[in-house]
Amino acid sequence: MGEKKEVKIKFSSVICVIVIILLLAGCGALYYLGFIEKDKKIAELENKVATAEQNPQNTQKEEQKTEENRTIKKLDDRQDLVYQTNGVESEMFSYAIPMINIDSPDVKEINREINDRYGKMADEVLQTNNDEELVDVIEYRYIGYDRYVNDNILSLVIEESPGYDYSTYEVYNVDIYTGKKVSNSEILASKNLSESDFLEKAKTDCVDYFKALYKSATGEAYIEDEFYKEQLEKTSNMEHSVNVSMFLNLEGKLCIIELIPSLAGAEAYYRIVNLGI
Repeated sequence: MGEKKEVKIKFSSVICVIVIILLLAGCGALYYLGFIEKDKKIAELENKVATAEQNPQNTQKEEQKTEENRTIKKLDDRQDLVYQTNGVESEMFSYAIPMINIDSPDVKEINREINDRYGKMADEVLQTNNDEELVDVIEYRYIGYDRYVNDNILSLVIEESPGYDYSTYEVYNVDIYTGKKVSNSEILASKNLSESDFLEKAKTDCVDYFKALYKSATGEAYIEDEFYKEQLEKTSNMEHSVNVSMFLNLEGKLCIIELIPSLAGAEAYYRIVNLGI
């Protein structure tokens, strides 16, 4: 009976030893596999470094490609990004005609459009050299422009005025690196602004613009005027669109050009409304 018990104890001990050996072997295998995996990663890294050292031109090409993507391809390296190509300064006319200095098909089309619209007016004034003859013939007495650069977006805003207290505007937005036109949706995306949020913001800010404009012009008393209330209601009920002329100003704020109802003169005038975003 004692011998059987002793055999059982020995057998149990053998099993325990075998289990321990198997556990140790398993841990060792895991460690070994991890070591191999680590070796593989080190080898891959060293291989990448060696490849880069052996083929420095490939690395340079990638860096050059990135650099080229951030390079402005000018038509004339001596000129600014936007510069005046034509102009008039006389007693009754003041014209400054801009040109975008970027070499691309889109910009070429924009510059042609600007020249066709405004350059020919300037040429006519210069050739006639008689303001009195042109006053009733040429629509605008003033043409000027502002340009703003925010990150990759160039905004060119051309203002034209007949000489009275109102102006109209043409807006061009261009990517300075690709030379392509920048769409309104791309401008909104740069501000992380959805179309619905933009439309709501435009509605609110146009109403605020109307109130601020005519409060400063007429004072608090005019607020009770029926015509004021009527024009304010028209402003509140304006239909806004994501296709409106928009640009980023000097501070990088989103601005739109909208027809805001008026209290005098024409029914409405184009105004630059800063959305402050």
